Amino acid sequence: MLVNIYVILDISKFPYNKRRQKWMWTNVVLFLPLFGSLIYFLIGKKILSEN
Repeated sequence: MLVNIYVILDISKFPYNKRRQKWMWTNVVLFLPLFGSLIYFLIGKKILSEN
């Protein structure tokens, strides 16, 4: 699904020091394809953007 690819690429743009959160969100998107992408856009992007 193209949305999943976009989300995984978006997750990969965050800095390396957030690697645990990046792995967690990547797994959520891969194991829950439709809902994982939606959850990432609603919650995950804000979490990864925080310092």
